[in-house]
Amino acid sequence: MTVSTLNPLKDQKLSRITELATGIAQNMGLSVLDVRFSQQGRRRSLEVCIFRKGGEAIGLSDCENVSRALEQALENETQDSESLVPGSFLLEVVSPGIERQLTTAREFQLFSGSRVRVKTKENISDLGNDFVCLLLGGDHSHLELSQARALTDPKQKVSKGKAAKKKAKPSQVGEFSGCSTGEAFNLELARVFKVNLYSDDLKKETKSPEC
Repeated sequence: MTVSTLNPLKDQKLSRITELATGIAQNMGLSVLDVRFSQQGRRRSLEVCIFRKGGEAIGLSDCENVSRALEQALENETQDSESLVPGSFLLEVVSPGIERQLTTAREFQLFSGSRVRVKTKENISDLGNDFVCLLLGGDHSHLELSQARALTDPKQKVSKGKAAKKKAKPSQVGEFSGCSTGEAFNLELARVFKVNLYSDDLKKETKSPEC
């Protein structure tokens, strides 16, 4: 879980806020991805990013329910001891968003079972360097993927002659041969440019704020 702050609270206070948010989210079948506290001028905000494992969308009602419960929990905590967040601030509970970029080993594990779009630094077998697949997990060195398929843009179709020139060299793709048929495979992070959550309909409107 990422806990970050631009205007540092005491570590124990931020940890307590994270603990409260995590407990509330778990009771609702959700998980906490990020907790961020920031201040820009007079505006102070506490942002909590929630998600549901398996890729099921987070709705506005999910954000509202967590927000109300966390606000009450923070008020109760203040009655018993010093305020966790002194002064006025804006509490925002948001979802990861349908195209969130995944960058850490924790995120690769948390979003296992989700569809992702992977862009690589070189062509990977017949998948090319831009493809969609199922994320099974990963760590600091590699991704575990399956059910991969090339992601092509109809507007960028090329002739067979031009396509042949862009085909990866055998030495680049040998260990990934056949992965486009659906079998699981590992991909070294050193060969990856970017990994994002993927939706088959990126134009649809999200039903909750995104982080």
